[in-house]
Amino acid sequence: MAGQNMMQDNIVQLSAYPATSSSQEGHQLLPMEQRGHGTGEEEGMEEEEQEVFENGQHNIQDEGKETNISGRPELQLITGLKQRNIVKEERSGREGDDWKWKRQEENEWNNNSVLRLKPRFGFFTGVSIIVGNIFGSGIFISPGGVLYFCQSNVGVALLVWTASGLLSMIGSLCYAELGCALPSSGGEYTYLRRAFGRLLAFFFAWISVFLQNPASNAVQALTFAEYALQPFYGGGCAVPGAVLKCIAIAIVLLMSIINGLSVKWAINTLNTLTMVKLIAFCIITVIGLVFMVSGKPGFLVLGFNGPVPNASQLGEAFYQCLWAYSGWSSISYMTEELKHREKNLLRCIVVSLILITVIYLLVNMSYLTVVTPKEIISDAVGITWGDRVLGSWSSLIPITVSISILGSLSSSYMVVARLTYGAAGCAMDGPLAMLNIRHHTPLPAIVLSAVLSVVFILLTSMRNLVATLGFISWFFVGLTCAALLVLRWREKSLIRPYKVFPVLPLLMVGICGFLVVASITSPRLEYFYFIAFIFCGTFYYVPCIHFGLSLPKRITCWIQLILEAVPASPLSANEHPN
Repeated sequence: MAGQNMMQDNIVQLSAYPATSSSQEGHQLLPMEQRGHGTGEEEGMEEEEQEVFENGQHNIQDEGKETNISGRPELQLITGLKQRNIVKEERSGREGDDWKWKRQEENEWNNNSVLRLKPRFGFFTGVSIIVGNIFGSGIFISPGGVLYFCQSNVGVALLVWTASGLLSMIGSLCYAELGCALPSSGGEYTYLRRAFGRLLAFFFAWISVFLQNPASNAVQALTFAEYALQPFYGGGCAVPGAVLKCIAIAIVLLMSIINGLSVKWAINTLNTLTMVKLIAFCIITVIGLVFMVSGKPGFLVLGFNGPVPNASQLGEAFYQCLWAYSGWSSISYMTEELKHREKNLLRCIVVSLILITVIYLLVNMSYLTVVTPKEIISDAVGITWGDRVLGSWSSLIPITVSISILGSLSSSYMVVARLTYGAAGCAMDGPLAMLNIRHHTPLPAIVLSAVLSVVFILLTSMRNLVATLGFISWFFVGLTCAALLVLRWREKSLIRPYKVFPVLPLLMVGICGFLVVASITSPRLEYFYFIAFIFCGTFYYVPCIHFGLSLPKRITCWIQLILEAVPASPLSANEHPN
């Protein structure tokens, strides 16, 4: 018991020393015993406040619900600060205007004592997040899958790429309205909870945090390892599976460390890698344009020759193609950290999607100028293209592709951590809703995502992951666009700096419904796993969300000590109605 009490005291002391940063404008928090306010009457006030702080049996009123913090050392600091402010308010009312300046000072101290994600980046970094998240393994994996399900019909495949870009643009415009109206790190979780309530939002968070996002990171890491090792296994030799997975795990850990230790490091890494990958894609597109202009269109002349895919095959082709576009919603998880979000959010989305759609079309056309459709239906189309075009310099392609995927993985970890952190604030309360006290990063969420990504790397194959993730992703995209319509009808007074045309969310709901139904007509075993995973979520929801159970305080305290994490406030109350 003595060791446990000492550990709990350490947590409270740790929570009393948040690291200072430029965003806090020089305010440094000190423990109570070092923050004297004078003598006499003020000392009496200090004794009264200290009594309130030390009493852990009281309840606090938060968002209309009472939260008992008895025996919850991770909450006692924030609770003490709130009660301390209440005492100040009461004494200021009794003593008159002489206490107003002290009340103002105490409010300022109280506000700075709760860690929050703050606006840190602008338009260029916002574009880098979207472009970096989208430009990754998709453009090197998806061309083969799209052509395969389009029955090697080149014309239909290019139409699918164009339509997928347009569909992503429509979806991103819908998300822009929601992001401007409800800015938070929770992204879709915030929108679904506001429109449909806690249960549906929880299942989105459950699937995204524990299945979709770590599986997506696993695909990125495996593709990075495949291309990075390709120059060392020439002559048609396959990369050993064990080596492939070890490199993938190593890169997941590296990205986790960068994003966990410093937001500035993560942003600088992302911006640098985004510029490198844009240069690489521009080189590929320019070479393809040179071939076409010089009268060497290659296999583009095939046009629409070939069998036409049926509805089910077309749906699978869209899944493969939209996988390459996945990530356009990433900025919605970062709106808390985006400066001038009412202006920059829409600009970031529109500029990024136009740029990506044009480059994707040109890259696919460049592939088809020198590579046959049969050769494109492989996981290494970039390598084949490099061998045909660059000759002895073809080893640059695997390096370029690896850098591209690395940038996408870096962006993905920024986004995934914010989703986990934002959703944990309401759906999975506990360590996941905490920030590292030194670096102000959602370190517990980053660690969880890294661990789950490693598990998926060890247990799954790449192509099966792509098919399953497409089904999950577009199911929730359709629900999110439906949430926009529900909020338009139910909350007409909600301030919306930007409003999309009503027909666009309706169109998105219909298209997403088609994609989900089309995939069900050709069921996969992975879809059964998806349904089973949803069912498993009920075993967490009922005891932990419905009845309010949580991790034992000893586990929470140890996690706080190891990761130097303290409770934070990711979302405001009016963004999460009960």
